[in-house]
Amino acid sequence: MSTSDRSDPEELFPLRLSAFEEVMLADDRPEFPMCFFIEIGVSGNLNQEALTSAIQKSVDRHPLLNAIVARRWLRWYWTPLSAAPKILFHEGMPPLPSPDQRHIDLRTSPGLNVWVGCSAGESRLIFQFHHAATDGIGAMEFIGDVLAHYGQFTAESDDRRPTPREFDRSVLAFRGRKWFEGHRPPQLFRRFLWRVWDIMSIHPSAVYGRRTSDSRPLSESASLPFITRILDNHDAARLRGEATARGCSLNDLVACCLFVTLREWQSRLGVDSDDTIIRIGLPASTRTPEHDHSPAANILSYILLTRRGADLLNEESLLKYVTSETLEVARSSDTGLVLLTMELGCLIPGFMKLATRVPWNICSTILANVGDVRRQLGAIFPVQEGRCIAGNIRLEYLLGAAPVRRGTHIATSIGKYAGRLYINMNFATSEFSETERDEFADSFIHSLRQCCRTADLNQQQTSHEPDFSASDSAPSHSHLVQPARTVAYRRSLRFWARFLLFPALAVLLYPFFIAATSTASLTELTLWTAGLTYCWFCVGGMFHETAHDTLFRSRFANRFIGRCIGTLIAIPLTTYRETHRRHHAYLNTVDDYELWPYSDPRCSLSFRRIFVWLDLFFGIITAPLIYGRIYFLRDPRLRPETRNAITFEYILVVLFWTALPAVVFTWMLTHGIPFQLRQLTWLLPLILAPILNTARKFIEHLGLNSDDPLMGTRTIAGGNLFSRICRYFNFDIATHGPHHRYPKASHEDLAGLMTKHVSRDKQLQQRLFGSYLAAAIDTLPNLWKNPASGASIAQTQTTATDHHS
Repeated sequence: MSTSDRSDPEELFPLRLSAFEEVMLADDRPEFPMCFFIEIGVSGNLNQEALTSAIQKSVDRHPLLNAIVARRWLRWYWTPLSAAPKILFHEGMPPLPSPDQRHIDLRTSPGLNVWVGCSAGESRLIFQFHHAATDGIGAMEFIGDVLAHYGQFTAESDDRRPTPREFDRSVLAFRGRKWFEGHRPPQLFRRFLWRVWDIMSIHPSAVYGRRTSDSRPLSESASLPFITRILDNHDAARLRGEATARGCSLNDLVACCLFVTLREWQSRLGVDSDDTIIRIGLPASTRTPEHDHSPAANILSYILLTRRGADLLNEESLLKYVTSETLEVARSSDTGLVLLTMELGCLIPGFMKLATRVPWNICSTILANVGDVRRQLGAIFPVQEGRCIAGNIRLEYLLGAAPVRRGTHIATSIGKYAGRLYINMNFATSEFSETERDEFADSFIHSLRQCCRTADLNQQQTSHEPDFSASDSAPSHSHLVQPARTVAYRRSLRFWARFLLFPALAVLLYPFFIAATSTASLTELTLWTAGLTYCWFCVGGMFHETAHDTLFRSRFANRFIGRCIGTLIAIPLTTYRETHRRHHAYLNTVDDYELWPYSDPRCSLSFRRIFVWLDLFFGIITAPLIYGRIYFLRDPRLRPETRNAITFEYILVVLFWTALPAVVFTWMLTHGIPFQLRQLTWLLPLILAPILNTARKFIEHLGLNSDDPLMGTRTIAGGNLFSRICRYFNFDIATHGPHHRYPKASHEDLAGLMTKHVSRDKQLQQRLFGSYLAAAIDTLPNLWKNPASGASIAQTQTTATDHHS
């Protein structure tokens, strides 16, 4: 044993937590404990006394596994413990705590627990590790150390005696290092910004179970959180051969199969799989020569693979993407950029705790490949039939899976041992039943085996069929991917013009407008107000596009911009999106929340006649009420996580509109600016813009009876220059019929889609108007005669007929 193994741990502590460890600690919560389990099975008669000594000796060599965290100077530090590790021996299967009692509080307990189940001829050892204390490779090195010392204590001959690996505690000082000397990525700042944007601009979908009433929930028994599937030597060899034939690694091939499985699973649940964003997080070791002989610790980063559901239809292009991405990250040392992002976040006390609680996901799932288990154990073992010998026992298998977190409900780990490929899958107990996790695991195994069958079939066809030239080859399937990539996603000049011009003016010109109110004439104030009102009207069009996720290709960018606008106008994005979704699904019916009360036949004609004018002139008040009804009336169709997101957004609205007036009045008092009635004009653009948006809503829907997307809306097509400019800068929302018929279509495609439908159905021409003025004239009589749509129109007509009779 090296001198460093015997050194006093007090020389190392207190030890500052690395950025990765702080993130794991911040993301730890009782319902989603940041802990993982590893189970090993051994054959032979286990000596309990020797095992206890081996674990104690190994813990001394891996000090982070016997340490707790303490807060000092606004930072977290490791503090060593002198207590012996907790080891529980049982006869037979060791009973584990129930899932709601598996949380480890690192402030009071070290991040290691051990359960041992002993029986004649075979035993099971279950280790629980806190992810802030070690990653999976470090945990396996610790287990290898335990087995090596146990083998030394119990070996009766040298051919069964392992050689423990040497560890140096001083290397722990380098565990947070992002890259070693000479491997710092070129153009670091640019690459860093690009990686941060890639992480934050996309909001991947979470994966759920079916949540049906007949699904049996996960039992609260002592079962492990993960399930295991095993590919035998033959299937594992075929899978490795397929990866070699395709010029990729086994991990790349498995990642592709997992992508396909996730897409199929989402399709079974009725999720729009083409538009779903799936991101797989691949843990990547950042161990360098500097980390040689490091005790168990987190020396880890991530590679993030992101694909849309439609991009998964072409398996060849999917594999090419996965292979090129993993090679590029490995070649450029970009894994260190993820750690750099964590470090910057940890500079602000409490930021990581807040960041791990916000309602967005980083990954849909985790896929960890530990490779050859025997190699990861670290120590040198005698081998028998491909299995490690440790004194009087033999290691038969090693199983384990990464922890899950909120939004990342599945974690998969694969490893090779004795020729077999072990696939372990951990599921969130709150989201998957036992039946569902078995179904998902079986689907994944089927996908892996299907890959091998496809390779066998291709090999047979290659050996029996003639060679075709490039011109005779099978057609490309790239057309299957293209429809999901709409024109709205392109970063064209036309897009940026309408995205930046008026929204930017709405914000940037406001300080000048406020400054001008004290000296400007009435005419100048009128021009200022009219210009800013139209700017904020265009912001409303942007808000609509973010709800449809068609403003940007990135769902995260849509949600971020939408939440910013929703906070400004006091309409949370999620309430608007959920209400607008029902508007599209139940157009002009009682379930059309957005057209309440005009589409609700339960509301009287008198009430609608009064409310329509309140809605028109006081939209700044009525619009938040209309869109908030879905939340405050507790619509049962809202999922719990959706309600939580709405609550979070309402909190943002309250905080913003509490802070903004306070800041303005404080600024006025500080600069000695007295309050004058003239200053109320500051609010005029924010009051008038909702009037325009409400008028637009009336023009599009009021007085129309049909629930057909094209016949139940008014569409403005062609027209004069003024109408075309207004449509352009408001994202063509006036082309409303095709928008309802194709809610995911780009705003640039709507006019062409309308032309296609008009050519097929001449009756649609009565819903087409050449200008806003013509459509407004058609709408005006409905503001008093019968402010209604859909079923309310039919009810009013029936009531009038009965009264006449």
